[in-house]
Amino acid sequence: RYIGVEDYSPAMIAKANEAFGVDTVQQEISLIVRPSPQTLKLCKQIGCRFVGYGPLLGGLLSDRYLGMPRPTPDADHSKQRDYLDSIDSWGSWNQFQEMLQVLRVLANRHPGADIATVALAYTLQLPYMLGVIVGVRLGVGSNHMRDSLAACELKLSEREIAWIDECVESGIVLDGLART
Repeated sequence: RYIGVEDYSPAMIAKANEAFGVDTVQQEISLIVRPSPQTLKLCKQIGCRFVGYGPLLGGLLSDRYLGMPRPTPDADHSKQRDYLDSIDSWGSWNQFQEMLQVLRVLANRHPGADIATVALAYTLQLPYMLGVIVGVRLGVGSNHMRDSLAACELKLSEREIAWIDECVESGIVLDGLART
């Protein structure tokens, strides 16, 4: 039996761990949203790992949005508002565009990779990650599932990881915005 919690603060994780043991913490984790140092320290102490949701910021971390103006979510994309809030908490849409450009350059170094593949591979390579939850759209002509699986095979170099870190470190959002 394994037990996980979602969007818990460090105090809540500690209390839950005392009551029943915590194996995983599920929270928003991406290039720009990470667990806080307090959450990381506690989870390391109790031996639990992270399952991240929103690793692609609802599709915003993709080639589709490179060079595009900030989207205005409609009823079909209401969750996108939450991920735009994460971007706003991290920085600006212009900074986000600069990050997408860096990810595109890195994707070009890996045959068949795109921005989403690089972003997902980066998140999976964070040392505290157990896995990620990706919302895969299965429409006509959709390659989301194949591209998501490709991220499991893509191993970014230390230099590539450092370049991404440099790009995002200015305003990492800690412990997400806990919208659930």
